[in-house]
Amino acid sequence: MVKSVLIVLKHLIYGGTEKYTLNLVNSLTDKGISVTLISGDGPLANHISPKVNLHIMPISRSPRIKEITERRILEIARVCSPQIIHTQCRTSMVNSQLARTSLNLPLITHEHHMYDSQDYPFIVAELRNGAEKIITIGPYTARELTKNGIKKDGIISILNGVDVNILPVTTRERSAARMILGIHKKDKVIVCLSRLEQGKGIDKLARGFIEVASQIPEAKLFIIGDDETNLVKPFLKELIEKNNLKNRLFVLNGEYNIRKYHAVADVFCYPALGKGMAVMEAMAAGLPVVGKRTFRKPLVVQHGVSGVMTDETASYKIDPGKIAESLIYLLNRPKLSQQMGKAGRARIKKRFGLDRVVKNIIESYEEVIESHRTSSPRSLGLSENASFLTN
Repeated sequence: MVKSVLIVLKHLIYGGTEKYTLNLVNSLTDKGISVTLISGDGPLANHISPKVNLHIMPISRSPRIKEITERRILEIARVCSPQIIHTQCRTSMVNSQLARTSLNLPLITHEHHMYDSQDYPFIVAELRNGAEKIITIGPYTARELTKNGIKKDGIISILNGVDVNILPVTTRERSAARMILGIHKKDKVIVCLSRLEQGKGIDKLARGFIEVASQIPEAKLFIIGDDETNLVKPFLKELIEKNNLKNRLFVLNGEYNIRKYHAVADVFCYPALGKGMAVMEAMAAGLPVVGKRTFRKPLVVQHGVSGVMTDETASYKIDPGKIAESLIYLLNRPKLSQQMGKAGRARIKKRFGLDRVVKNIIESYEEVIESHRTSSPRSLGLSENASFLTN
């Protein structure tokens, strides 16, 4: 039985990995498990349960910072005596190795993101000695890891989940939220909640919205998220000015309370792909989703049922024209959009509840702890024909 766990996260900014970790640590403590969380700082720190033993420190690959952080993690682990370490990315995994080896603790790490196929040899080269097990959030990452040498029994696939007890947006709530944000009753609103990073497709969404705005005078787009690199917001500002979209396209900072944005939206758009925490939360709120279909078999959004997916390829190319076409299609069909929103909410409630995720995570902890206790410490197994670049 799991009694104590140490979780290490890169930072507590507004993002899918961070929101997932927030939900996980709070849920684990609610189940009576002692949780110590070590993380870089960020606004989500204010929403961590007071029952969580929280330590804020930089989690970095910089050799100088990493050396200090490794020692601090070891000191904290000696005090809290965890049965297992759970890291949320490879950077936090690397920073946890001293505690892992010094205290002979099992370590399980999470791969929350998907990458292009050519990146996985480098990823496997880093993972191969760093953890007993790796958790992936879907079959694509699991397949790429095994293709590059990780044995199947070293991988656990657990799809993300959200709080399905959130009530759908009411008409009264929608009207109040629109009044607060200055949105007219007849406006047709698209909302995108995402970190503003290159590769997320935010620039493609903004370009696509130029066409949407030209065809639907009532259309408005709200993009909510932080730009840590300061590369995307300047681009969006220039696009807004050049295309006279000052009162049509709004770029706002990320925040914890996203309910009001779900309340005002007619359509949710996440251009990079049709999965992830932001997509699941939007579906739980009853919104249809426009995104990218990266797999023929849908993981979360079902094309034509709970939203409109623009492609059938795992490539990260995003076509602004196809994004615009999908948005126009749904904005001009409010009844269909509402039907898709209801179908999406039903799918989330059935398959992607947070309780299921937490149960599976605890079972994974127990499996790894027991395996570590009864056998010699080992890292992720590699298949005999593994071929990849080494450091």
